[in-house]
Amino acid sequence: MQLNGPGEKRSSPRGYAPIEELEHAEAARRKSEERFRLLVEGARDYAMFLLDPDGRITDWSIGAERVFGWGETEALGRSAAIIFTSEDRALGVPAQELRAALAEGQVLDRRWHARKDGSRLFVDGMLTRLDDDEGRLRGFVKVGRDATAQRLAEEAVERANTELEARIAARTAELEASNQARQELLRKLVTTQEEERLRIARDLHDQLGQQITALQLGLKQLEQWAEGGSLTSMLLPLQALALDLAREAHRLAIDLRPTALDDVGLVRALEQHVRNWGAQTGVKAEFHSRGLERPRLTLLLEIALYRMVQEALTNVRKHAAAHSISVLLEQRADQVVAIVEDDGDGFVVDEVLKDGERLPLGLLGMRERVTQMGGSLEIESSPGSGTTVFARVPLDAH
Repeated sequence: MQLNGPGEKRSSPRGYAPIEELEHAEAARRKSEERFRLLVEGARDYAMFLLDPDGRITDWSIGAERVFGWGETEALGRSAAIIFTSEDRALGVPAQELRAALAEGQVLDRRWHARKDGSRLFVDGMLTRLDDDEGRLRGFVKVGRDATAQRLAEEAVERANTELEARIAARTAELEASNQARQELLRKLVTTQEEERLRIARDLHDQLGQQITALQLGLKQLEQWAEGGSLTSMLLPLQALALDLAREAHRLAIDLRPTALDDVGLVRALEQHVRNWGAQTGVKAEFHSRGLERPRLTLLLEIALYRMVQEALTNVRKHAAAHSISVLLEQRADQVVAIVEDDGDGFVVDEVLKDGERLPLGLLGMRERVTQMGGSLEIESSPGSGTTVFARVPLDAH
């Protein structure tokens, strides 16, 4: 048998790799395993352990011992189910994780686990499938860290958010209930007010109107009886006064409760009111309407919009010194919009509206009528540039 000389490689029989290469490969493997072991043992804050294909522990790190409380000799050979809570074990979670990692390669493991002493901790980890060079299953590796403090903080924040949301919801419900009660009270007040207006208007028309008519007839008879005498000159002013009283009583009755609002609806009633207002004040007045011919709005909504426009025109007559006004009533999507625009003196809006509790009665009444129907009132104005009032009310307000 011939021996290899110095520096010559020892050959292996039948063409296998030289013995030195095998030795080097084995040394490299041991060195790699040692480095991995040092890495694993140095990561004391992380639980790292290996499982065989059946889910039994084959390697248990110092970090795993520190996190879960099981010593290496106690853990080896046991099922990984020892770190799961009794509830999860009953639900078959350990086996479900193995199947998921087997199918997908990796699966997150973020849940409450159990220590050896029975206490619980929240682990943020991952289970990974391990294969050999041929792609055959060798087992699994599990890496996790104790995230209990973080989880408790998250749960505290979640509880705080839930409690805050509950308080906000309760407060919102209280405000909604209070607002609904207020709205209902306002509706009842408006209904009562309108009923009283209707009663007074009827009294003006039926009683006072009839009495004035009787007075006019009597004065007319006296005029015929005293025709040609000095008494005639005294009766003529009285007849004129009675006629003025009749007209004023009729106007008051119409203002209190326009019959057109009941008979033909909001559009025609406002058209008539704007026309009469222009004739009485000498101000050029125009009325336009779009999209509100059919069907009729609810009575309370028609009353609120009518009174709002009526009050706006009253303000124009009292304060604006306007030469012309324009009233627009239209439906826009799910809203009814009323716009009253004049070319009068105008005013500084912020100064008038800065104290919401001390608004002029006219503006206060307009705002109350619109807001009680769930709408909004906006005013645009500046000195010398006139005023525009915008009222927007939901179409289904009732």
